[in-house]
Amino acid sequence: MKLPPRFVAGHKGMAGLARVRKLVFMAVPMGLFSVCLLGAIGGAEVLLRVNQEPRRADAIVVLGGGAKTRAAKAIELFRQGYAEKILVAGKNEEALIGKQLREAGIPDSALLFEPESRSTYENAVFSLPYLRRWQVNSILLVTSWFHSRRAVAVFRSAEGMPDVVSVPTEVVSIKQLLTEKRLLVQVLKEYLKIAGYWFRYGLSPLLSGEQRYVCPEIEPG
Repeated sequence: MKLPPRFVAGHKGMAGLARVRKLVFMAVPMGLFSVCLLGAIGGAEVLLRVNQEPRRADAIVVLGGGAKTRAAKAIELFRQGYAEKILVAGKNEEALIGKQLREAGIPDSALLFEPESRSTYENAVFSLPYLRRWQVNSILLVTSWFHSRRAVAVFRSAEGMPDVVSVPTEVVSIKQLLTEKRLLVQVLKEYLKIAGYWFRYGLSPLLSGEQRYVCPEIEPG
């Protein structure tokens, strides 16, 4: 049976409207995702980095991972006389960061290694007994720039932790961030890790130092 022209035209119009709605429903989430992604990349320095002026401290604590840049920052601070001791935190980091520190002329008498930690949380928990052994009251915390906000929140929230001053590695340009895929992935993952630490440990980087957790008693190796 042949349908009236008006009915056919109306049916086509409704089908076209449905397609438009579908495109809009797809475009809006994609647009919001793109805006959030650009904001996360463009605002990474402000959102992820905690940078303070270095000052004289009892020790430098350098976290494992990102060995070259983190080691270089620790060496710079040591040579400038900000601290006379360096604690390297992280499993297997004596062979990585430790090697670079020794090659730079840092004496073994100034070095101590925490060899068990595998995460930022464990960095803080396992480092505390070593800091107590050294009778440390203040530290310069060295890590990658994009990792510094989470690291500072974890360290400052540990009960009994010495005064923490954040002195991370130098931030990179947006152009470099966009061209180095591995670095870009690390930066974007950091947002997820911050959310994960907030959920798992109740540690919000926005409330750094205002929330406390008690470290288990651990004997340093």
